[in-house]
Amino acid sequence: MSLDNFLYKRTYFKLLLVVSVFINLYVMSVGWNNSLGDSYEFRQTQTAISSYYFLKEGFHFNYITPVMGAPWSIPMEFPTYQVIVSGMDSIFHTPLNQTGRFVSLLFFYGTLIIVYHLLKNWFKNTNIALISLCFILLNPIYLFWSRTFMIESTALFFSVLFIWSITKSVTNKKYLIIVFASSLIAGLTKITTFILFIPPIILFTLSIYSYRTIRRSIKFIIVCSLITLLSLSLSIFWIKYTDFLKNQNPLARDFITSPALTLWNFGSLSQKFSLSVWNQIFINSFISFLYSIKKSELNKFLYLLLSIPALLKASIINSVFCFCVLMLYNMLVIKSIKKSI
Repeated sequence: MSLDNFLYKRTYFKLLLVVSVFINLYVMSVGWNNSLGDSYEFRQTQTAISSYYFLKEGFHFNYITPVMGAPWSIPMEFPTYQVIVSGMDSIFHTPLNQTGRFVSLLFFYGTLIIVYHLLKNWFKNTNIALISLCFILLNPIYLFWSRTFMIESTALFFSVLFIWSITKSVTNKKYLIIVFASSLIAGLTKITTFILFIPPIILFTLSIYSYRTIRRSIKFIIVCSLITLLSLSLSIFWIKYTDFLKNQNPLARDFITSPALTLWNFGSLSQKFSLSVWNQIFINSFISFLYSIKKSELNKFLYLLLSIPALLKASIINSVFCFCVLMLYNMLVIKSIKKSI
């Protein structure tokens, strides 16, 4: 059987997906009962401690994380993930560590369902959607981070849901409710993840609308923009509120407030202009991609435009951010193989 015939057989892609799912489940099961003392153990244990105190104290905006002394409240993100974990733990009485891992995986697999529908509707080709899921399921970064006791897959789920609801609201304005809810939860849960998904929405608008259509749909575009800005504004308000609480703690002040974490979140100017950093990014990630996409200059421009925010964050060399960035590229860069499938 020729390669072309193989690529056009949907059955083989379904088989590949089944195999990928089983491999993913097997890898996820390895060390399921281990402690949280692996990579980024300080962040995993901090998130677990917050979830534990939700079980003991109930929900509070100034939730307790007693790792830096009194006063005990040093909130970081809005505790979407922690509240869900503590809620499931109180209902099912399962071990907290495993409950946290299960919730992370649940949101990760939920994200895959949304990604499948996005790609299927975008490319009108089920094979592209199926092979994309295989890439995501077997990606080493996802294999590790999607089952950590962290907020990453939760923020990713609501960010991808935001993109899906935008695409659905083009034809059904009722989905604008989901646009608002998903953008607000994504921004509150982790704003540095959510902002990475705004450029794809801009490119989506440019790709599906002609200039005349944009003029006719200007009201819809303005509404979506206002919803996004409102969600971002409320997320920033939450950050200001958490900074106010953290400034009351002498150990947290000037250590984990948002101004103090600017370098950690966005990197330094020296990193942005470091030749070794850019060499690593382009040599390992983007040159092969640009070589493989079709020759359209417009496509190259759009993909490069999309890559700007991802590149700026990739220059931090932070695996947690790569978890979010790679989801965008698994969804959008896969277009480069469209002609082969």
